[in-house]
Amino acid sequence: MGFRLSNLLLEIKFKAKLFKTKVIIWDVDGTLWRNRILGEVLKREFIRIIALKRNVPLAAAAALLRKNEKGVSWSHAASELTNIPETKIIKLVEKRVNKALFLHRDEELLSFFNKLKKYRHFILTNATSKNTYKVLKKLGFPIKKWPYEKQLEFAPFEKIFTLDRIKKNKPHPDGFLKILEITHLPPSQHLVIGDSYYTDIRPAQMLNLKSWWIRKKLW
Repeated sequence: MGFRLSNLLLEIKFKAKLFKTKVIIWDVDGTLWRNRILGEVLKREFIRIIALKRNVPLAAAAALLRKNEKGVSWSHAASELTNIPETKIIKLVEKRVNKALFLHRDEELLSFFNKLKKYRHFILTNATSKNTYKVLKKLGFPIKKWPYEKQLEFAPFEKIFTLDRIKKNKPHPDGFLKILEITHLPPSQHLVIGDSYYTDIRPAQMLNLKSWWIRKKLW
């Protein structure tokens, strides 16, 4: 994953004990996988969309994204620069990039989750179901069932909420609220783990969920 999972495990266990955590809510991109090349590929796709919509060279589009991405996600910045709905931009990028091609089975990650069995795990991601399922399968998470509507589920995650399965993408609280409805536990007993302050941490804090920010310096 590009950073020390052992350190992350100790941090999670410490925070979970401190906060009396029962549920951990995971982001996927940049959290369950951390791949510099894949990150650059995704960023180039947002730049390409900006360049096409604004009819400017790629270099100019890249400069615009750099100027506007501070404090927000690439998808949000691209949406602001193009007036294209953020969900549509995400789906355009997801359709063009098969993330699983850049990843591999991660035994260390699987062992890491094996040591967190006492907690209930959920995924809340802005990625599409198709790409998320490919990523989880490539990383080595086992398929636990074949539910109706052709929606896969992977252990140890109790439920996987993707862009297709929530009304509005993060940082909108919709996905977080759906998980709270399922767990029937106080917000303070949930720990949100993600790499984006704007997308993961800030909305968690606004709902009184506990959080841990995996900063990009760990890449």
